[in-house]
Amino acid sequence: MATNSLAVSPPTRSNEELNITVVRRYNPSISTILSLAQFAVVYIFSATTQTWEKLGIEGTLFVCQRTKGDLGEERYSVMVLNRRGMDNFEARLENGDDVEITDEYVILKADDDKGREGAIRAANGRTSMIYGLWIFSEPAPSSTAETRTLNAQMIKECAVHGGESRKLAEERLAAERNQNMLVEEASVRPHQ
Repeated sequence: MATNSLAVSPPTRSNEELNITVVRRYNPSISTILSLAQFAVVYIFSATTQTWEKLGIEGTLFVCQRTKGDLGEERYSVMVLNRRGMDNFEARLENGDDVEITDEYVILKADDDKGREGAIRAANGRTSMIYGLWIFSEPAPSSTAETRTLNAQMIKECAVHGGESRKLAEERLAAERNQNMLVEEASVRPHQ
């Protein structure tokens, strides 16, 4: 009896395919990885001590596009997969005003849903945390020379676009509701 000596090997997958598979384990709503940095460290700004403190999260940074939201708006997030523990970092990019780029950090203001000490409470009742993303890059001519700049710009652009997309989606919904009310009013009026 003849046997087939050729073993079937699994199909090879690209780094992009592997990366998207990994980030989707943590957030299934991620549709695309727009940019990445091999190494980033997450800091948190303590409002009580007025200092930056390491959050204990460092690893690969991913700037991601997520599936469209309930209103059809574009959604984005930034994620750091932690090499030092089980806790990863993810922040939604929803407003360009919540992102500031400095020489050292990409500073993000993100809603605080964990009730962390040091959260900042705004006049509108929103509770936020301030995070600093330090993105590793070496001086030119290294291949990582532009990593910090490119990822910082991508984070800012995604936050601006996400905010604008949400605003347009809300305006479209309001216009549709208004149109529906007008149609209902017209159908209820007696014909003359």
